[in-house]
Amino acid sequence: MIKDLKEMLPYLLIIMISYYLLPFLLIKDTGSGISILLFLLPIIISITSNVYGYKIRKVNFIFNILVGLLFIPVILIFMNTTAFVYVVGYAIVSAIFNYLGKIM
Repeated sequence: MIKDLKEMLPYLLIIMISYYLLPFLLIKDTGSGISILLFLLPIIISITSNVYGYKIRKVNFIFNILVGLLFIPVILIFMNTTAFVYVVGYAIVSAIFNYLGKIM
């Protein structure tokens, strides 16, 4: 378990940094916020999860769940509660691309 967490840490840090920095730096109005939620963050999650799956060679559901759960504090800081649906969406995107990375 500790070995898995050490393997996940760099990838989770990339995702977490993008979760906190992108809204802080780029959200100016509702349109920019929606663009970040629907396009920019899923692209970062998909690339990071794909690379993680490719390098580790397994689908790690703990990683995918953590990708979603790490977004909860961002919702509470920068957004409103309607953004909670993205927690599940980002975990699903992570799982799909984690699997695709594994089979590459």
